[in-house]
Amino acid sequence: METASKPLDLPITFGICVGPGYNEEWLQNCIESIRAQHVPEYEIILMGTDKPFDEKFAAPDVIRVHSLDYSWWLPAKKNRIAQRAKYENLCIVHDYYVFDEHWYEGIQEYVTSAEKYNKHWDLISCFVQRLEDGERGPDWVINPFYMKRFLDQPENQDIFRDIQTRFPDENHPMYVVGLNPFEERFVDLQYNSGGYIMCKRELLREIPFDETLQPGTAEDVEWYERVKASKKFRLRFNPFSIVYTQKPNKWKVYGFPPEYYPRLEEALKAGVFENA
Repeated sequence: METASKPLDLPITFGICVGPGYNEEWLQNCIESIRAQHVPEYEIILMGTDKPFDEKFAAPDVIRVHSLDYSWWLPAKKNRIAQRAKYENLCIVHDYYVFDEHWYEGIQEYVTSAEKYNKHWDLISCFVQRLEDGERGPDWVINPFYMKRFLDQPENQDIFRDIQTRFPDENHPMYVVGLNPFEERFVDLQYNSGGYIMCKRELLREIPFDETLQPGTAEDVEWYERVKASKKFRLRFNPFSIVYTQKPNKWKVYGFPPEYYPRLEEALKAGVFENA
């Protein structure tokens, strides 16, 4: 008689990048959503600003760090979290993210799932949703520079017009799209948005964020391209877990129409995205 395998327990270091003027309610929601996962072994690192944290955030499972040197410098915060992390599994989020109540169960389901999900990973993304309306947020999206190169090709103008028709939001950057459903074959075209990163600690220690880049200058895209270029790490997507962004009006991601996947694959094989 077969018995169900016991879910794999993963010790995790959660790092929260806390910016100047942070929303205390959002931060508290993030911390409580981590505790609600009931991860057997975990720690929370608050990487903050030049001001000490309020005592309300004092707790045995929370390490509070504040420094004038990188009070708002996101690349430095993420690197310092990796340096301080106790556990091999590292999850870094911005201070306005919150974890779905079944997020950790989704991680366990992924690592014990059928082989088709390729359970071995070094960096693994998951779905991000906007808490305000449930729309898809920035998660594992197609590199916008690659999508622009693809849609600018004369033979793909029909796809460009179709996307404009489907997503007429004038405030939306046309080139920010994601795959839905996820396809492993397009891993080289995608990047992990910097608001939520789950990876092995040694990956970020070996390939740190470039601290000369300012936040908002696609520093997450630059980092992810270096991770991919190393060809040392397994990059995956977990379809079983969700995190939410509490920040209103956070840009949303539109799904690239699946009927155009063959054209995207043809462009990939033809080298259209090289040096994009």
